[in-house]
Amino acid sequence: MTVYRFGPFLFEPLEGRLEHRFSSRRTTLRPQVARLLRALVERPQEVVDRESLCRAIWDEGAVVDFEAGLAAALRELRSEIKALDASQQWIETVPRRGVRLAGAVEVVDAGGSGSPRRVRRFIAATVVILVLVAATAMLAWQQMRLERPPESASVTLAVLPFSQFGEPPAGRPRLDLLLADRLLVELWKRRPEGLTLIGRASLAPYAERDNIAVLVARDLGVDRLIEGSVVFESDAVDVSARLLAMPDGQILWSDSRRYRSEEMAPPGDIAAALVDSLVRAWPPPQP
Repeated sequence: MTVYRFGPFLFEPLEGRLEHRFSSRRTTLRPQVARLLRALVERPQEVVDRESLCRAIWDEGAVVDFEAGLAAALRELRSEIKALDASQQWIETVPRRGVRLAGAVEVVDAGGSGSPRRVRRFIAATVVILVLVAATAMLAWQQMRLERPPESASVTLAVLPFSQFGEPPAGRPRLDLLLADRLLVELWKRRPEGLTLIGRASLAPYAERDNIAVLVARDLGVDRLIEGSVVFESDAVDVSARLLAMPDGQILWSDSRRYRSEEMAPPGDIAAALVDSLVRAWPPPQP
């Protein structure tokens, strides 16, 4: 029986059993979800294209909506992993390329003459040492945080179309989409260190969904979102933007601009002013 080990997990693909090595919490994955995880652990840290994943999950000739089915299987797999250990995101979506498993994978039992029990016995014999090492490392890390400024973390960011309220003056362009596009352009020009941007085309399938922020964060691996609003009043326009940490939605940065209707700046200038404010605050505080 082949057993795979990655991070704190043991995975037996034939039975679909996923187990947390240190707590002995376990779950049994549905067959399609188990096949998805097997396809990823067999190619660790490699981006597996969506077509290959669909072939691994469904038999030839199956009649299903492959894109919707794959998205559902990915959500279920992430949910099962998070229920066992929420300390890290192990399944990463790489926009326009595919999906990969973060972290190295090791085959711990391929002889069919046992089970993960031997692994658990080894872990039990060394757990005290591991705990001591982890505690020492944590103390050292805390000391380093006190002594050094935090380094910029790598983040993936998407800009949602702005919400528009009120009636714009005749002849005015649609600011809800224009501002999102201009913000992407300005962010690309002045990309802060460690920032990866998601293009608007990747967000198109979610345009009509009520829970667009949650779905984009989950399916595209986005951990920062910019959302905003444009409010037209009788003689003025209010524009506001916010940077959110996903998936909890905590606000990390916010700014707003107010213009008299007859003196309103072009969308590019508004986006540039907002990005100036965001870049000055970058990196935002970690939630």
